[in-house]
Amino acid sequence: MIEPTGRVRVVIVNHNGGDLLLRSVRSVLESDWSGPLDLVVIDNDSTDGSPDPLDDIERVTLLRRSTNEGFPANNHGFADLLGDEFAHDLPPPDGVLLLNPDAALRPDALRLLAHAIDQEGGI
Repeated sequence: MIEPTGRVRVVIVNHNGGDLLLRSVRSVLESDWSGPLDLVVIDNDSTDGSPDPLDDIERVTLLRRSTNEGFPANNHGFADLLGDEFAHDLPPPDGVLLLNPDAALRPDALRLLAHAIDQEGGI
């Protein structure tokens, strides 16, 4: 069960996502989630400059990889859930959402997803 005040981490893996990455990040940051919200972007060696604007957004943890690790790069975003230490001092989350860089969330999406998980008795 994910409480409405629980810590949620959204992990976005990017590779040359262009302007869609920034749109996706903004949609997460505009969420109406009432608890702590961590946003981790893992960039897989983009050459289009798409992760560069994120350097100036304080609420985003940006992990730049020197190779394109593909979807398995998500493991860097939730290492603490796998028993490894997360490199950026974020507490372990109560729930994790994996989001593609070409997807955008509605403001109520995290709240509705947490409610749906609660109704189903967890995953």
